[in-house]
Amino acid sequence: KYLGPYTLIDARIETGRTHQIRVHLQSIGFPIVGDPVYGNKRVNSEFFKRYGIKRQFLHSHKIGFKLLNGRRKVVESKLPEDLANVLHGLGG
Repeated sequence: KYLGPYTLIDARIETGRTHQIRVHLQSIGFPIVGDPVYGNKRVNSEFFKRYGIKRQFLHSHKIGFKLLNGRRKVVESKLPEDLANVLHGLGG
């Protein structure tokens, strides 16, 4: 979803770790806001000043894995308040 000059991405990651996600998104022109290594420093600074966000705008709302007994476990989490406030501020 386009939110002005920003893009909210809903991605399904089959495998991978946070670092790989960050590197890949940066390599295709979509660095994660708040990422101190791969993010855009100007945008990160703007988001800190405007919204007080002090971390990466990266959230896993659902994760699933296979337990040792063979059953699947799915855990869900709502978007944290600080990130929800940013989306609201952007009109998302």
